[in-house]
Amino acid sequence: MRPEDAARLLATRAVENPLAAAVRARLARPESLEQAVDMAETLVPGTIAAATLGQVREGRNRIAGWLAAARAVGEDTPRGRTPLRARGEAGSSPPPGKTGFESIEPWSSALAGLTNLAPPAAERFRLDRHLRSDAGRDVWAAIDLDLSRPVELHLLEPRTPAGEVVAAVALHARLSGPSFPVLLEAARDPRGRAFLVFPIAPARTLLAAWREISLGPAGAPARRQELVTVLRLARALDSAHRQGVFHGSLAPGVVHLGHRGELVISGWAPPHPGDPTPTPATDVRGLGLLLSFLAYGRPPEGAGETAGTLLEGMPGDLARIVRTATDPVPGNRYPSAGAMADEIERVLAETTIPSTPIGRLRWLAGVAWRHWLVVAGAVLWLILVAVLLALSGIIRPA
Repeated sequence: MRPEDAARLLATRAVENPLAAAVRARLARPESLEQAVDMAETLVPGTIAAATLGQVREGRNRIAGWLAAARAVGEDTPRGRTPLRARGEAGSSPPPGKTGFESIEPWSSALAGLTNLAPPAAERFRLDRHLRSDAGRDVWAAIDLDLSRPVELHLLEPRTPAGEVVAAVALHARLSGPSFPVLLEAARDPRGRAFLVFPIAPARTLLAAWREISLGPAGAPARRQELVTVLRLARALDSAHRQGVFHGSLAPGVVHLGHRGELVISGWAPPHPGDPTPTPATDVRGLGLLLSFLAYGRPPEGAGETAGTLLEGMPGDLARIVRTATDPVPGNRYPSAGAMADEIERVLAETTIPSTPIGRLRWLAGVAWRHWLVVAGAVLWLILVAVLLALSGIIRPA
């Protein structure tokens, strides 16, 4: 810490011994404080520093005692421990062999006393309300007081081993894309409980959105539109798989929908020891169950089966897609979420009729091209009928 910063700390913090407090918080070294005392008088005139500096000018004995206490605090600091530094300051990496979570104190603001952005109580986060349980974590809405922004604070189980915390951090560090939560920070709270910090996810979930859709004919247009949401979800999962990350517990409650069309998938976590490792086939099955919920109003009655009759407005090919995606044998499912997305996209292209005349002609041409065997058979059948009618004398040539 530079002497100028230590001087500002002295001039703006009304504590019994600001110098010892700075060293105890590992924000400064004792040798930098002697210069800080001389500089503080010229930095912040007319503040709380005036009273403090007046006492300093009345007698140097008190400041000498402050410096002595600060040196004592510095000598009592355990050697080999990485000091807490302001974020972005060089040398803030943990010592070899440490995970990095035990060597920082995140709940105390790193900006406290050094800038007017810091809150008076020097807190780091302020919890607001409990949002949900997500992948075994307690998720809270909170405020990052340093930056005055809303965040999600994911509190892990109190005795989560450091290795599992590091695995969770590594998993989120690999995820990159608009549909994945961005990891902002990872550390431990004052009680030693590990936590992860993310931006606030949209409050509306896919489950809540689909429950509002009528199961009758009136809900058919909305259900068809939600097929696009399933398609986007499949594309996002395919992107995660190509980054080496698998979800393993896909459900409508972990898919969040924003007001501007955002789609964010939560619930990412490494498998716990003893749990099966998720694969692309695991997430393909999860997609199949979601599609069944949309197309039938409920999940399949059994593995590899359908859930009865398709709801009105749902394309018939969805039954085959659901059966394939939820097949009890993982090898019989779609080989990837991208392959399943291709099938859904094909069904949407075949069943969505454009509104313009040219668009309709192109749509009909596309359907004929994709089903050319059926079209060829129908044409041959019509030719055969015409020939038979001509031979029978019903159709007479001119």
